[in-house]
Amino acid sequence: MTKNILSTEIIENDMVSHNEIYPVIRMIWNLAYAHNMALTATGIAPSFPIVVNGEKGLREYIGASQLVVERLATNYPEMSKVSNEIQKWIDKFENDYGDPHARLSTKPLDLLRRDAIPLAKDVAKWFEKTYKIYEKSNTKLLNEKEFTKSAIELAKKLDNREKRDLHDGYECIVNNIPTPGAMILYRVGESMVRKFYVKEIGHEPPEGSTMGSMAKELREKQVKEMESGARTKPDPLVNYILYQTEERNLAQHPERRFDQTEAEEVFIFVKRLVNDIHERLEK
Repeated sequence: MTKNILSTEIIENDMVSHNEIYPVIRMIWNLAYAHNMALTATGIAPSFPIVVNGEKGLREYIGASQLVVERLATNYPEMSKVSNEIQKWIDKFENDYGDPHARLSTKPLDLLRRDAIPLAKDVAKWFEKTYKIYEKSNTKLLNEKEFTKSAIELAKKLDNREKRDLHDGYECIVNNIPTPGAMILYRVGESMVRKFYVKEIGHEPPEGSTMGSMAKELREKQVKEMESGARTKPDPLVNYILYQTEERNLAQHPERRFDQTEAEEVFIFVKRLVNDIHERLEK
């Protein structure tokens, strides 16, 4: 158990990654077990001796939890206090309680009620601080509840493949994994522009066409329409697409990376594309 925790790397970012989830789950399990052991020693739960030191002792579970808390503290400074509090208990167990494998020991081996009561309170407090970290919204520009609501509404206007991409992009963004989130959402936008292209041009775009290249063809068509008098002004939607793809350079290069705010801006861009193009396709 300890080896697994020690070998697990936590990515240094304000996010909950898969690498982080496993040790945190182990920490919660260890703290829950320690909490039950402490409650048992208080006499509140059915009482039986709670060994402090040695294999499967209370100190082992508390110590394993501290390993994860220390890692969390590198990204969440509020957890430093928890780590210090755990260390105080570890020191107390080492100083005040005996080794169950030692032949002679004048120190108690089982958790005393006078220690069990404050320990149970401390463990409950550590739980609360951990929960508060993971209750925080990861989104920067978007309100997370409104973001979720918007994603659900957009999904109703997409085909099955687009829905899957939207879902994956949404999951990346709410878990602070911005670059793949932006790239996947960009696919949704490109798919919508392709549909718009087919409606306006009358055939599928050439193989390998990008959102920007399709928008340029659409603009060229509309320029000709204005020259002939068939159109009086440029389409603001086409100009919007061109601005995003040319000025913002959305996902045009393999080395392009996005931060959290930029990924959410991509969602805002795609949201407008989906709504506007869906409305035009329905006419």
